[in-house]
Amino acid sequence: MGDIVTGCVSAGLQIVELVEYPHSNREVEYSIYEGNAAQLPLCYTLVAAKP
Repeated sequence: MGDIVTGCVSAGLQIVELVEYPHSNREVEYSIYEGNAAQLPLCYTLVAAKP
């Protein structure tokens, strides 16, 4: 993920939003991960824009 964020910044883009999710976007039942003590990000949304 560091390479992606660094690439956006190096290209002159501004990071607007970065959200991590404890599930994969290919899974049907996201709710099985809710409330777990340790949740690693399996998917994320990154929004970058020209300043």
